[in-house]
Amino acid sequence: MNPIQHLQDKLPATNTRVEQSSPRRVNDAIRAATERSVRRYADASKEEITRRIDELDREWDIERTLEMNAATLACTGAVLALTVNRRFAWISAVVTGFLFQHALQGWCPPVPMFRKRGVRTAREINQEKTALRILRGDFQPTSDASEAFRQARCLCLIVMCALPSVASACMVCDTELGHQVQRGVFDGNFTQTAVAVLLPFPLFILAGAAVHFGAPKLMAPSKKQPTQNTRP
Repeated sequence: MNPIQHLQDKLPATNTRVEQSSPRRVNDAIRAATERSVRRYADASKEEITRRIDELDREWDIERTLEMNAATLACTGAVLALTVNRRFAWISAVVTGFLFQHALQGWCPPVPMFRKRGVRTAREINQEKTALRILRGDFQPTSDASEAFRQARCLCLIVMCALPSVASACMVCDTELGHQVQRGVFDGNFTQTAVAVLLPFPLFILAGAAVHFGAPKLMAPSKKQPTQNTRP
């Protein structure tokens, strides 16, 4: 077997790796809060539902949140290494290592903190969007929030698991939704309100750091070799 293919088989699925790496109570709390958020729009007008869908389109998922924080830390480490002490370059090295681990396993040290604060995956956000679209009448019309959320999860499972029929997918959805969360943790408001202050031109900063670290060897002036007098 191809070693790369063998490694891919051992790794979790791309679209569910964060949820698989998160504690079940955190996943259940996020799922319950999402369902409560959908229920609030059960009797809402199409305009209100559309505004909520627009908010979800701008919501930061776990990937975007992690990338922003990692880029900020990496750039900060590069600047400190250039201006203060080269040892600060370890900050950038550690951050890139965390990103590598997250890409493979869906987990790195900052992820549990973000998940406890209610930061969702793109899949979880799309579940709420699909449920709201069902309530809006984009698919099978229904005014019941629980039914809309169930249909949304059915659609997601059909796409994810390639289930052979809608009936089998709905059976799986009913089983999962039967697990009720006794205590909610979040209030259902997942719209991220954050001000991201990114350092300008991070690529140029990192490139400058690379040139600076390599300067003693790559840019040192070469000593001129004495020319030999070939005249007799």
